[in-house]
Amino acid sequence: MKNFLLLSNYAPKEGFSYPNGQCPISHRAGAHQRIKGLERYWNEPIVWEIVEAEKYEHVSLEHFTHEKKWDAIWLSGSPFNTEEENSHPWIKNVKLLTKELASQTDIPVIGICFGLQLMNEAFGGKLGKRSKTLNGEVFITDADDNPLAKCFTDHEDYITSLPANSKLLGLGPEEMPYLIQLSNNVWGIQPHPEHTLKNQQDQPEADKFWRDFFNRVVS
Repeated sequence: MKNFLLLSNYAPKEGFSYPNGQCPISHRAGAHQRIKGLERYWNEPIVWEIVEAEKYEHVSLEHFTHEKKWDAIWLSGSPFNTEEENSHPWIKNVKLLTKELASQTDIPVIGICFGLQLMNEAFGGKLGKRSKTLNGEVFITDADDNPLAKCFTDHEDYITSLPANSKLLGLGPEEMPYLIQLSNNVWGIQPHPEHTLKNQQDQPEADKFWRDFFNRVVS
């Protein structure tokens, strides 16, 4: 059995156009359910604890190091972007928390989409903004443009520069960083490996890629 902690960034956002007419509460619940799609990459039960974004200011590092042995800590996507941190202090709080987790623990920390972007800035990297949201299925490739896996992606912000000493592990469209390692125990993923693909024939190869990756970083 593995114990996973999800730091959920799906805080309600005023004025955000939620898909399918969802309210913020149902959107968050659906997102949490989709995150559990990650469970298919392990052949053992997964137990989750979820800490919601608004509560980050009340969460200390001790919560992650003394209460329970976490096998991994996940940072989710979000309707927010990192440039909103002045009006939403929890974004700054989780940046600080990520740095503390990297420097003071050996727990694997994995950020997805907004989680990746937030961690990239926390470690000193920079982001840009596309003129149009990139939404759909794309390939992650290696440095030689060899496809590694098809994946679902949905983002507007993207990495323009990586922090010092980080490692680029995979590229997305337009050579955007899609898979990175920020420290010995911190990784970021721009697409959404929790999603399944439309064409089921593509799923086994994609699942193998992510299963191999996650089993390397989460022992």
